Amino acid sequence: MNFYITCAALLFLLFPNVADAQEERPVHIVIAADHSGSMHKSGNIATQVDGIVAALEQYLETCSVVRVSYIAWGVQVDEPQSFLISDTQSRTDFVRALQSEIRYRQLNATLHIAGLLRAIEHVNSTPASYSAVVFITDEAGAWASAPLPARTLLFKVSLGDNAVASYLSTQFMPNVGRMVHANGAASVTKVMNDIFSSLTDACLG
Repeated sequence: MNFYITCAALLFLLFPNVADAQEERPVHIVIAADHSGSMHKSGNIATQVDGIVAALEQYLETCSVVRVSYIAWGVQVDEPQSFLISDTQSRTDFVRALQSEIRYRQLNATLHIAGLLRAIEHVNSTPASYSAVVFITDEAGAWASAPLPARTLLFKVSLGDNAVASYLSTQFMPNVGRMVHANGAASVTKVMNDIFSSLTDACLG
């Protein structure tokens, strides 16, 4: 069975009242996005942002309300930018923010654990029926792990070469979540579309 379909099925089996809860506490998708120097030097910052923007633009206003937060991280971590996407305007506001001031944030070196811990902290502080952390990077690093909050799924997305995919599989939250290697913006879009589809009642254009 497709991993994302399996995620959706498990969530609704484990939490049968999720549909009702979504009315007051929508699904929360936290994108922990690498904004270190390597992302800008390699051009992967465009791959990352363009892929996410394309997925958001395909998320229609007639679908579920969903909260999407974006956390830019490097050795430093920006404050989360959080948007409740409930109509065309709210989606457009998020896309404009991603394509302007957020896109050009450069946060020096890469410290994966900093981005991970901030994403987990943000999940813990934001009421949601259930949550997902989407962690994106184009660099390998040191071993990193932390307990995921309840009702939270992890999706790891590697950009760049195969060493990054190997790092996310074996040293970054090992044996936790789903790891996908993205070889371009279209791959990032597909990952995000699959996550929207599995975690919400999304209808994608």
